[in-house]
Amino acid sequence: TYSVGLSAIRDVTDDPDINIPVMVHNSHMISSIKSISWPVFTKLLRLCGADQTLTPTYWSSIPMVSLEEGLRCQHIAQAQFYGFKKMWSMPAAGTYPGLAPILIPEYGKDIIIPSGGGMLGHPDGYTAGAQAWQQAIASVMNDVPITEYAKKPENKALRRALEKWGYLERPETPWLRVAPKFHPKPFKMDD
Repeated sequence: TYSVGLSAIRDVTDDPDINIPVMVHNSHMISSIKSISWPVFTKLLRLCGADQTLTPTYWSSIPMVSLEEGLRCQHIAQAQFYGFKKMWSMPAAGTYPGLAPILIPEYGKDIIIPSGGGMLGHPDGYTAGAQAWQQAIASVMNDVPITEYAKKPENKALRRALEKWGYLERPETPWLRVAPKFHPKPFKMDD
């Protein structure tokens, strides 16, 4: 892993000897909140040939962009753009399985969810964390409410993840997310 600028990313993506996906991890995203337009930065990364990039999302543990700005990053990564290849958007920062019902409908199926702590921090270990993510995604793809899906005996990993982190429902007014009404809801299974 290296910290580099846009020209270095372009050098890497233009190198015919490098045949692996180039992932951009904006590890200093918070320091750039006020000084950069994330949709413009996403477009620059795509122009440089990046294959995937972390993008800020309103729904993360660090909601540093508006809902619109986060969604614009996804659109810019995936939209037709003068023959440039599409790029995978990775809405990031503190994502956990309880966000799947919001992330997938809003960002679409063509995303990478960097699960990080939302997998590694699972109370039953990282294998159960990966299973919880798979189950959360399956609940969305099958159009089953995540809380109902978690009640199935075979979805214990998801149930345990929801018990730890809760889940979010899409608020009617995203700018009121700071209100307690829109905080992650606790989940407790009645045994």
